Amino acid sequence: MKKRMNTMYELTEQKKNDISVYGVKYGDLQIDDISTDKGRVKKFVDDINKYQLSPIHLGDVVVDFVESV
Repeated sequence: MKKRMNTMYELTEQKKNDISVYGVKYGDLQIDDISTDKGRVKKFVDDINKYQLSPIHLGDVVVDFVESV
């Protein structure tokens, strides 16, 4: 039987000067303006959901993600 993945984190989109910027949201916790590359942020969100990242680590993981660009 395949284990169903719980989706904790969501991809967010905001418009800034007609440019879409993407971030991540978990409940009331939201980090905006991570990147303009939707596909890259979507994969990031999929990965942190897949590995069930604890929200306490989200800030550090986002910093690592942005620095890896």
